[in-house]
Amino acid sequence: MRDHAPKPDLTSRPKPRSRESDERTLEWIALRNEGLSAARIARRYGVNPGSVVHATNAVRDADRAEAGESVSGYAW
Repeated sequence: MRDHAPKPDLTSRPKPRSRESDERTLEWIALRNEGLSAARIARRYGVNPGSVVHATNAVRDADRAEAGESVSGYAW
């Protein structure tokens, strides 16, 4: 007999970011600017390194897009 488990709803919207996750991303940005690698930050926070890279690069890229020029405040 085949398992007929319900399929996930892929059309739902992502959850809005919380203040806590925003603050954590700002901490990650500060640590990356201090020279810590995404892997080291991820170990410290118990997350996947890709999560650190994705979150911090998204902020950097948004800043670049808004500024319309190179944003020099990011060390990575």
